[in-house]
Amino acid sequence: MIDGKFFSWLSHSSSQNCHLCLEKPSSMNGLEAMKTRQIVAENVKLGISSLHTSIKCFECILRISYRLGIKKWSVRRADRPVVDARKKEVQEKFRRQMGLLLNAPKPSFRTSNDGNTARAFFRNPEIAFIQSQGLIKF
Repeated sequence: MIDGKFFSWLSHSSSQNCHLCLEKPSSMNGLEAMKTRQIVAENVKLGISSLHTSIKCFECILRISYRLGIKKWSVRRADRPVVDARKKEVQEKFRRQMGLLLNAPKPSFRTSNDGNTARAFFRNPEIAFIQSQGLIKF
């Protein structure tokens, strides 16, 4: 297994692009195009890090849980107080019940979201107001 930066270097792609199909984030919403998109076989041989995948899935689901009150991905200025209140509520509930910080800045790291936090989240997704049945379908 290799990390994302080294994978980007080996695949000659941007770190924002999908490492398997080399598509940009802006083209990921085209669901019809996703059906015909080709996977680069050479990149699959490099492996997919399960640790990084679980952290990224955790962060994605966490962002979705913050936006459940507005049911939109893009947060407008008018929606910001609702999203911020939900985010604070989820973070407080997670800290109270699990003793872990979410999205807290750490020195020399991006945030406090790591593999341990992701594992704890997936063991108890109800903290983020996500029903476990929906998480299984996700």
